[in-house]
Amino acid sequence: MNTRRENLVVASGATVSTHFSAGGFSSFGIVTPANFVGTVITFEVGISGSGTIAWTPLNNLGTAALLNVATVAASKAYKAPDDLRPFEYFRLITPAQTSGAATFVVFGKSEA
Repeated sequence: MNTRRENLVVASGATVSTHFSAGGFSSFGIVTPANFVGTVITFEVGISGSGTIAWTPLNNLGTAALLNVATVAASKAYKAPDDLRPFEYFRLITPAQTSGAATFVVFGKSEA
């Protein structure tokens, strides 16, 4: 089993985090920071090509609704959706951070 931890940062006033390189991991966990101001986290997934990452929102299959972690709160740990597994990268989308930069801790775990 292999585990990796990365800090994903949403800058003050921003809504998009830095990204997690998800290749090779089968499950993910997210720990929200104490200064998180939102109640929901959605995701963008990325595929690399020509040295850049193309980002697209991750939607629920068959709908236009964004896939999200159900209602979240500050200073809590959550299992991220399994839908992130097939993608090379993902990043978090949050409400605008009004209380300074927010650092989320993300864990990736592989079964091998």
